[in-house]
Amino acid sequence: MFASLRFHLVFNSTIKKRRWERILKSGGGQIAEDDDSNRLDFYATHIVCDSKMKRKTKLRDAVKFKMQTPIVVDCKDMIDVILTGDWESYSCHDLLRESEKKKSKGSEEEED
Repeated sequence: MFASLRFHLVFNSTIKKRRWERILKSGGGQIAEDDDSNRLDFYATHIVCDSKMKRKTKLRDAVKFKMQTPIVVDCKDMIDVILTGDWESYSCHDLLRESEKKKSKGSEEEED
């Protein structure tokens, strides 16, 4: 069983915004905008990470692969991942590993 990841994709470039518009239409949407004249758009989309997706080297490829059709995630064990900067080059495997570390650390703190 693989984790369900909720990716928050942060855009500060109109080029990237246009480029990923198709992906966002399949489940994401604008969720916030800063109040300053320095405008940033924040988008969120849900992705279930499965074995095929894990074989993809980069998140960009995995997202393209997975988001060809809309995906609805209903999962109690949702992990939030904030992605900024050059998030397209992040490895799915690394993200899952880091998410699992944070999740297990959170469980330990609850037991104390």
